[in-house]
Amino acid sequence: MKYATLPGNTEACVFNNQGQFKLRYSRRHEITALAGFLALCLGAELAGSFLAATGLFGWYLAFNAPPLSPPAMVFFPVWTTLALCSGIAAWEIWRAPDVGLRNQAALRLWGWQLGLNAVFTPLLFGLHWFLPAAGLGVALLVALGLTTWRFGRLNRLAAALLLPCFGWAGFQIYLNAGFWWLNP
Repeated sequence: MKYATLPGNTEACVFNNQGQFKLRYSRRHEITALAGFLALCLGAELAGSFLAATGLFGWYLAFNAPPLSPPAMVFFPVWTTLALCSGIAAWEIWRAPDVGLRNQAALRLWGWQLGLNAVFTPLLFGLHWFLPAAGLGVALLVALGLTTWRFGRLNRLAAALLLPCFGWAGFQIYLNAGFWWLNP
């Protein structure tokens, strides 16, 4: 990549192989954007987790659990880690030098999966609606797959950061189906 400083500006343009460019933002601007992406992801997780927290330890322990079910205390650290991975992945796409429309389309997909994820947790762990949560989980898995694929076309690191989210979404579908099957 080649860097070119704009006259009278501390920001620079980044040119990629195809001669396309994107403004390279100042370090302060990039750190602020990273904080915003992380806050958005953690906020979505926190909102869902807050609704689920009251019932998680009670009902999760009371229901028949499928094999491989983790202890209830595992969920919050995993959700936090996955939210951080998702936020960093989105930030990497936001700052990737490319045509803005491709980045915007990828980030739009990311926003959809973030919204589905925020709804999935309270639906399953808060309301205990196993079947609707399973359908939403499948939609979340598809959205994460599309987002990961789209991110991979722009930035391999961003796509790799979403792979644990994709795996966990599949595991949540397994747990959801197991709880539905074992607790009629």
